Amino acid sequence: MNKSTSPNHTNSKAIEQSSKPSWKQISLPLDNSKMIAFVRQLDKPVFLDGTYIDGAANYQIVSGSPIKTLRDENLDATNDDFKTQISELENLAKQIPQPPSTMEALPFTAGLAGFVSYEYGAYQNIDFCHEQNTAKHEIEIDNLLPTIYIGLFTWSLVKNLSTRTSYLTFSPLCPPKEREKIQRYLNNSNPDNEALYKDDYFKIYWHKTLSKQNYRQQVAKIKDYILAGDCYQVNFTQRFEAKSDIDTLDYYQHLASKTKTPYSCYLSLGDNRQLLSFSPEQFIGINNKLVSTKPIKGTIANTGKESGK
Repeated sequence: MNKSTSPNHTNSKAIEQSSKPSWKQISLPLDNSKMIAFVRQLDKPVFLDGTYIDGAANYQIVSGSPIKTLRDENLDATNDDFKTQISELENLAKQIPQPPSTMEALPFTAGLAGFVSYEYGAYQNIDFCHEQNTAKHEIEIDNLLPTIYIGLFTWSLVKNLSTRTSYLTFSPLCPPKEREKIQRYLNNSNPDNEALYKDDYFKIYWHKTLSKQNYRQQVAKIKDYILAGDCYQVNFTQRFEAKSDIDTLDYYQHLASKTKTPYSCYLSLGDNRQLLSFSPEQFIGINNKLVSTKPIKGTIANTGKESGK
């Protein structure tokens, strides 16, 4: 094992493999304001924020500059070109080896991150509907965000908020120039001024996009579906819109501090489009190949007894 240090960081540990890029992990001090300032400098950053998770180790996970992305803007995800893109992304992700056991075990070091919309999922299964000839055309596409966006990230900055330790990890797929740039960004990350803003700065006036008449029509349609046996439950939502010049990362910090949701995320697609997500539920979790689901809707305690007894 060869140890190396950068000018402003200590406790570096790297696994060297000839002259090719290898795994490298750096332990460094990092407070929240510097973390946000670092995110602000990144290209297409993803920031997974577990600040308010109770009863377990909670982490903040940051990465950026994905080497390849998969995105679909128009739900046309069944064509051969899109399937080829999926295959290429999967094959590239498989090139990232498991981190060495000598490195700190973290929930994420490098790999895939992104989001999949409900519309994308519905489109993949719509052929099972008896109204398949028209159902696809009923899916609204607003073009505000792609229906699926997944990036392959070759490095990560992870902060364990329980132990207050942070680790910058580079995978073998992260080239030397990218490593130098990331460490330069960290060195130049000055604390943000978000705390100086008052609540009035973040006031946004939202308006609904669904009229009262249209809302009633949709509810009536849902009732018809339930009576026909096509479904037993529908989570009916509507979109609210607003115009604002507020910086989205500032707005994310503000909302996160107000909502204190345990599963939050800031994701930038790099073309002036960002996703700010705040969820009280972990829909699906995977740990050591054990899959768990904890949706709020319909979740009851498991007593170990059969229903009705």
